Amino acid sequence: MPVNLHCPCSHHLPVPGDDGDPLRTRCRGPDHWVTSFCDHPEEAKKKQKIGGMSNPSLEAIVALKPDLVVMTTDGNPQEVDERLRTMGLRTYVWTARKLSELPDGIRALASVIRAQARGEKLAGEIETGLRRSLVKDRSSRR
Repeated sequence: MPVNLHCPCSHHLPVPGDDGDPLRTRCRGPDHWVTSFCDHPEEAKKKQKIGGMSNPSLEAIVALKPDLVVMTTDGNPQEVDERLRTMGLRTYVWTARKLSELPDGIRALASVIRAQARGEKLAGEIETGLRRSLVKDRSSRR
């Protein structure tokens, strides 16, 4: 079941994809808004801006009525999280900072949105890709 999410970040916005996948990632949000930094696809430049990582419009986020606001420790001020919670919104703070932490971060978020099976599948695919890249990198250095 897709979850209505909002992520006040500059590029990657975890929202339900066109196929209903709750872990699909895309830059632009729903048809009526985008973050200040979204410039792809071209039509994103014409959409209403809701702010960026460090200065999202709390009013715009509240107006979207998200089930969950996804944030990151790398750019969203802690006070934004606190204010959104005070306004009655549920938040999730993404803590993965390295590529190697991405699979566990996906698993954690998937658990929060009750998409554990899909999260495990996606995390496993990423882990496999990371292992292949590491092996390929090591063999190319020989």
